Amino acid sequence: MLQAPDLVANTSSLDFGAVAFEARLELPLGVNNPSDSTRALRCTVATPFAVEQTPSELAPGADDVIWLSFGPQALDPAQAELSCTDGADLVLLLEVQGQTEPDGDQDGSAHPYAGGDDCDDSNPEIYPGATEIWYDGIDQDCDGANDQDQDGDGWTVDKDCQDTEATVNPAATEIWYDGIDQDCSGGSDYDQDKDGFDAEPWGDDCRDDSERYSPAATEIWYDGVDLDCSGGSDYDQDLDGLDADPWGPDCDDTDPTIGACEA
Repeated sequence: MLQAPDLVANTSSLDFGAVAFEARLELPLGVNNPSDSTRALRCTVATPFAVEQTPSELAPGADDVIWLSFGPQALDPAQAELSCTDGADLVLLLEVQGQTEPDGDQDGSAHPYAGGDDCDDSNPEIYPGATEIWYDGIDQDCDGANDQDQDGDGWTVDKDCQDTEATVNPAATEIWYDGIDQDCSGGSDYDQDKDGFDAEPWGDDCRDDSERYSPAATEIWYDGVDLDCSGGSDYDQDLDGLDADPWGPDCDDTDPTIGACEA
């Protein structure tokens, strides 16, 4: 340490100790002006150190503080000299030093600059292996995954109706009648044709693969198709239990009071 006689520091060197990457520590350096002249200080120091504040003037016999800071930029220890002048003459020359703390938050995972994989080395609750808290916007376990997509299926929770199951999302293939809404359509899993009626045996839709069939459909008689899922004969329009002629003996299939035709 070389100290000019014009200014006296309260220490022979300033040691910042160990500071984490991406952190910056400020420390005060006490100085005294023993001369009979007022000093207008101009101080400089090399990076990764910096002069944050110096007294604009230091009166004869006065004490004051020079504020310096240190922010690590490499793993190796850092060392530099603080140089202060009064505008013309050197009045103070002081060694400053600091170390780098590779694990700034002391969570067991080092900063990436130190060869580690801690994605936030300032927070001890964030490190590889930490318990992830989903949907809070924080990557606690440092896996780089979307915090809004817990099951990792590519769909965020605002669109994924079940974000804990990767096989359930708006792009999934629906498996009907298993009680699971795989494609997040929101409809009944027992209504494949989406006609508003669940399939048998969960409902009364006799053909759930076509919206033409449902209890609300208009029956077309004598075509052999039970469109309205009534379960009765398609050849017995008046529901008197007799099929219409020529499929049966009913000679007037629009009137249930008229039954079999007489020969």
